[in-house]
Amino acid sequence: MVAKKVVNVAHRGASGYAPENTLAAFDVAIGLGADVIEFDLRMTADGALLVFHDPQLGRTTRPKRNRALVADVTLEQVRGLSAGSWFNQRFPWHAREEFESERIPTLEEILVRYAGSIGLLIDLKDPSTSPATVPRLLHVLADHGVGGPAQLGRGITVASFCSRSLLEIRASNEHVRLMQLFDLCDPCGVPELQRSAGYAEAVGLWRDHLDPTLVDGANDAGLEFYSYTVNEVDDLSRAMHVRVDGVITNFPDRLARVLRQVDPQARRRPRYTSLGS
Repeated sequence: MVAKKVVNVAHRGASGYAPENTLAAFDVAIGLGADVIEFDLRMTADGALLVFHDPQLGRTTRPKRNRALVADVTLEQVRGLSAGSWFNQRFPWHAREEFESERIPTLEEILVRYAGSIGLLIDLKDPSTSPATVPRLLHVLADHGVGGPAQLGRGITVASFCSRSLLEIRASNEHVRLMQLFDLCDPCGVPELQRSAGYAEAVGLWRDHLDPTLVDGANDAGLEFYSYTVNEVDDLSRAMHVRVDGVITNFPDRLARVLRQVDPQARRRPRYTSLGS
């Protein structure tokens, strides 16, 4: 049997080695063999699309813990925050002096730096709480030449747990690739997965839901199957055995090693053609 070419997706960049959702984490991920960089997106009060995971600023910004919601602050208010010093404090064995100067990037900065050279997986966080997020996202993508028929091979996919937001995107643009994410507690079966085929190209499930029946059911409906967030070598190997289409991991180098063990002759694919393009 020919080994399936599994896509190596770096979760929030190489977030096991560098501060998540920063340019540093994305650059490290590329160096470690990632095919795709995954990042989170939230909108500020003034309409900026920030690459940021949590609803509150405090966990991954300094100089002080900030309980403010991303949705309540402006881009100018977050520009002065360090997005990397927290990582040095929490993970001193991976600390680097240059992480101290990392800032929260915007979607525009990510597109300018990476689009067309590596796959991008954009995870919309809580889009239903900020109704303007989807229109703003589509506007930014269009401004950067993403989302038209000629861009199908550019390797940009939008993911969300919110099917309503994905349907909103699909209604406005038939060319943007979509991934339906399922929560780790969702009692997800083949019928639920296959319903996503009406609007999405891929599904993403929690690592404990690695079941060959689910993978086959998704593939039968024309959907790619991605597993998140898979970090331990045993779990990565298990994902290979059930023949997933892609794995989202904090440690893209670990996944790259497992992939080489499965197929020692495998060569890296062009990064920008990943995620189903």
